[in-house]
Amino acid sequence: MKGYVVDENVAIVANDQSSGKPRAPQANTACRLACIKKIREIVKGRLVFIDSNGAMLNHYKKHLSRKGQTGVGDLFFKHLCDNEFNRKKIRRIDLERLDDGAYAALSIYPSLLKFDPADQIFVAVALTAPEKPAIINAVDSDYKQFASALLNAGVVVEELCEDCIKTLPSKQRG
Repeated sequence: MKGYVVDENVAIVANDQSSGKPRAPQANTACRLACIKKIREIVKGRLVFIDSNGAMLNHYKKHLSRKGQTGVGDLFFKHLCDNEFNRKKIRRIDLERLDDGAYAALSIYPSLLKFDPADQIFVAVALTAPEKPAIINAVDSDYKQFASALLNAGVVVEELCEDCIKTLPSKQRG
């Protein structure tokens, strides 16, 4: 197995099953269970790809607890923190940034530069990693909106909750 890049929304949705107030209200029970199942699979032995500068860990830190006790998403974050330098479990990828701050890997595919800037890091890691890991997504609409561009770039996205994704009309996108 070549491994995964995990968008933080997957862990957030996995946590929503155990929290009182969902942070991803568009996720239904089937979606939450799919996220829990995927996170458990990953923690049990799948390779996870993150950036070497810690930006992805900072993404996760904003929404998840490192204690790993509250929910399955927190367990995932704890797993990443505990194994950050274990190359059998976590692969750290160096990302090149251009002078304008864009990721060099995305600059080859101009349509991907319109992808949500906060989530471009997940695409950049998937593009840069030699193993070409799949991106796991739960409820982020950008992956669906940019499906053709991602596919043309060779990025595979595993959608866990297609029926929970609501896309915005292109005129509403920034």
